[in-house]
Amino acid sequence: MRAPKISKSFARFIAIRALMALLLFMTLAAWSMGSAVGGSPDEDYVLTSIWCGTEGNPPYCRKDPDRANAMILPIMAAEPQLCYMPGNGTESAHCQKYLFNQEISTDNYNSQERYPKGYFDFARKFVGSDIEKSVLVIRFFNSLLASVIIVFGTSLSRRNKDDFLIAFITVATPTSLYFLSSVNTISWTLIGVSAFVFSFFAGIENLASIGKLRIPIALLILAIFLTVSSRSEGKFTLTVLSFAMVLPVLVKKIVRKNKTIIAVTAVSLFYFVFTNLNYSLLDLFNKSNSAVIDGVFYSPLNLFIQNLIDLPKFLTGFFGAWGLGWFELRIGDLSWLLAMQSCLMILGYSFLKSNKVNRIVFCCLTGTLLFSILIANQSNFSQIGNDIQPRYFLPFLIGIVLITVGAKTVMFPLSLSVFVATMSVISNSIALRWTLRRYITGQDIFVAKSLNNRVEWWWGFNLNPETVWILGSSSLIMLYTVIIYEKRHSRDLNLRAQMNV
Repeated sequence: MRAPKISKSFARFIAIRALMALLLFMTLAAWSMGSAVGGSPDEDYVLTSIWCGTEGNPPYCRKDPDRANAMILPIMAAEPQLCYMPGNGTESAHCQKYLFNQEISTDNYNSQERYPKGYFDFARKFVGSDIEKSVLVIRFFNSLLASVIIVFGTSLSRRNKDDFLIAFITVATPTSLYFLSSVNTISWTLIGVSAFVFSFFAGIENLASIGKLRIPIALLILAIFLTVSSRSEGKFTLTVLSFAMVLPVLVKKIVRKNKTIIAVTAVSLFYFVFTNLNYSLLDLFNKSNSAVIDGVFYSPLNLFIQNLIDLPKFLTGFFGAWGLGWFELRIGDLSWLLAMQSCLMILGYSFLKSNKVNRIVFCCLTGTLLFSILIANQSNFSQIGNDIQPRYFLPFLIGIVLITVGAKTVMFPLSLSVFVATMSVISNSIALRWTLRRYITGQDIFVAKSLNNRVEWWWGFNLNPETVWILGSSSLIMLYTVIIYEKRHSRDLNLRAQMNV
């Protein structure tokens, strides 16, 4: 019995998407190699939770017989960043070579299960005696997982596959690229939330065919698993985004011009957000919560007004203005400015090319994001810039961007695609070079100087740091080139089809 023939167009489609996934993986792999063990925020907590679990993981981690709820493991997993953190980014990661074969007792891990166990339990499969190698393997796995799922997820959309990929890379540069390729739990959350949006739109496109819903549903289940297995707030993010994607479908297919349901749903969304944060307005603005922050007395109302004024500062953190890693890693102002500008252009064009209902949805989602940021800071009585970090809301932002792009009625023009791609490529290249520089020599060395000159720290493999930078920069250039070429190819095919008609 002969195997069914694969059409040339389908074979070409598979080959192109596989190439895209490879180029995205190469970009993320460069980021994986760009920082030392412990580079991402709270990586000491994450690595200890991976290495030990809650019951120990002999021979790599064991319970401390002298301290309750404490574990004994190598310092390179428990406190890998402490040796190079002093100096405000001027110390290289060279100091880690003195940590090998040293152990420490710590209770800084997920013993109380403040985070879901799924991510930690899975990553523990990659743990070995060589900590640097184990961390690299986990980073590479997360990078591969992100590359395959993101490219596969965007491919499910007949209309928006290339625009979805452009939008994702644009909003992900450079901050999300850094976290996607890290061991941080947010890597899976970013992947899960993005795949959730892709599968939802693919399902909406195929509602008329039950058979074609199988793959989107399978991806939807995987997306939910990745999200809820990595961060507790993932369930909240998915629920809010579900509201936003279901509402336009209801309006279009059921209520059409009934504006009442739109208003009711919007109010319900805000109510859900507030009640799930488990806070009371009376508690948030209770005068007894007044405190001195950085030498200045703040009442709850004063703090709220100050945070409202500083809200734009928080938003710039999504694009790297606060730095990467533990936020002592500077990436240069040009990098985050270009990243923010390209994201705003994508959002602005998509908003203008959406219908009225989807514009209302965008405004509701944006309002929910801003409201959540303010309430989170208020509940911790924290001034913006101190405790609550933008990365906690990064998956929510990516969901908003992808939903807005999926709702637009026309494709991105080639001119816009080329423009945002150029800015994104420059932003990625600058940020990656600053990141490499920070760990190789510290940032007291000029960033334009060759990364191969005066290398103090580097991984134990043959690639040199300058090659890694070129690899990460050129891979993203080639990825955007392939995407834009495909957009042009699809446009030409559509024009020929219209002329034949």
